[in-house]
Amino acid sequence: MSFAEILGIHRELDELFLCHQEALIEGDLSRALELLRRYRVAAVRHAQDEERELLPLYASVHRERRHAAEVFVLEHERLHELLARIEDLLISCGERPLTTRQRIHLIEREASYKHLFEHHDERERLHLFPALDQLVPTEQRAELLARLQFRVL
Repeated sequence: MSFAEILGIHRELDELFLCHQEALIEGDLSRALELLRRYRVAAVRHAQDEERELLPLYASVHRERRHAAEVFVLEHERLHELLARIEDLLISCGERPLTTRQRIHLIEREASYKHLFEHHDERERLHLFPALDQLVPTEQRAELLARLQFRVL
């Protein structure tokens, strides 16, 4: 069992966000907002799991990793902030149908979120999870992974 299994939730988050964007493109604002809220809850829960369970272990070994763990937390905060802004934008559109330009504007705003999430995912995949696999004994790893939530959809 590897910590890389956690990346499954990243794929599910990607899929849920894509469903949100499809609803947005189709002009179904209420569905887009509902999917974004589901996504946001799942993303926050996932970040909290990492911050509570994984990052303290990662930071416990090397001083450099303490700084890297702080960067992961700052990225989580920035991701949450961007999601809140996107949700606020959707809410501000009200119940009226979205114009094509409004949809373009929203998708462009979401692009910065997606880029940051992709960068964050890559850093976890290349640095955090391999380091945790080396650091945490197999028995403890299974126990720890059992406490984390892997499902979004």
